[in-house]
Amino acid sequence: MKTKAFYYTGLLLLIICGCTSTSYKQQSISAEQTVQVDFNQTSNTLYISDITSSVQNISLKLPKEQFIGEARQAFIDNSNIFILDRKQKKIFCFNDKGTLLYLLDKRGEGPEEYIDINHFWIRQDYIYIADNKSLKINIYTFDGQYVQTIKHGKISSDIVMDTDSTLLCFTSYYVHNNPNGLWKMNTEGKLTSNILNNETKYPILSMPWRNFYLHGDHSIGLFSPQENCFYTYRNDSLYADILLDIKQKTARSFPGIATCVNVQEGYFFPIWFIYGKRYLLSVWGYYDKPEAFYLLYSQTDNNLKIFKELSINTNSTSSIGIPISSNLYNCLVTWTPDKNENSNESTLCIYHLKE
Repeated sequence: MKTKAFYYTGLLLLIICGCTSTSYKQQSISAEQTVQVDFNQTSNTLYISDITSSVQNISLKLPKEQFIGEARQAFIDNSNIFILDRKQKKIFCFNDKGTLLYLLDKRGEGPEEYIDINHFWIRQDYIYIADNKSLKINIYTFDGQYVQTIKHGKISSDIVMDTDSTLLCFTSYYVHNNPNGLWKMNTEGKLTSNILNNETKYPILSMPWRNFYLHGDHSIGLFSPQENCFYTYRNDSLYADILLDIKQKTARSFPGIATCVNVQEGYFFPIWFIYGKRYLLSVWGYYDKPEAFYLLYSQTDNNLKIFKELSINTNSTSSIGIPISSNLYNCLVTWTPDKNENSNESTLCIYHLKE
């Protein structure tokens, strides 16, 4: 089965603002690898079997009264699978066989509740929920018991907890009186340092995909969608790994623009990505057009190919599913709901990329 994945772009909150009369110099980034990208140079089909070594399917089973409305993020370890349902603002916890163990549903405006779940993570048997609407992080046990609140009063595109329990935060777009770029705060919600100050305004671009990811050595990776750059955070410093130097216009083509009426030109924007050991798979869309472009970059031979379609050609599944962010390294994780809306069954699929 083939998919152009244009429905994934519907998951992307894309706000293009700006003006047309001001000219700015584009920020220069020195990266270990610079990859030249031309969206006019495309091939027809990327076959998933060409880049994967194995596929694992897990059936997620729920009681009749429960269903997953919109899986957005997964956290998977040796014994548990956590799924964020962004639509219902719930977190489902399954065992490794797909049987429901717990359900976290604490929606509300009270001090022990959250209004929204922008992203979550698991640390030492606790669930951390980041809520941008309340500007706080709530901590719960796996069975939903409230533990603590970290009040910080700041907007972030993504947050990850470092090994020393400090909070590494990233805000990809300009927000007045808010840290922008990469910054750290402690578990009391206090800003401790700015690692990458991004003072340049760009058209607002927020991905439903997490900006942070893990490398094989458990170091933290970061993708900046305004800069089209993949970084590694190590020892309180940020190192540019791969810069996508895109021939066509992207948000990076409009520095200094953030708050005017609109940008009079369309541009390409990222939808989701997987930074693996061998492959960097990055999917892009174009503003106001229902199409997707699959960028496959091989880090072993520095070879880039761009495809217009992604084809599922394995016997293990009939549909690739909807890609969702996860904590797994070198894996593409997808979620497939049952064809019957509000069904209490769905499928989690883990594609292990070739090394």
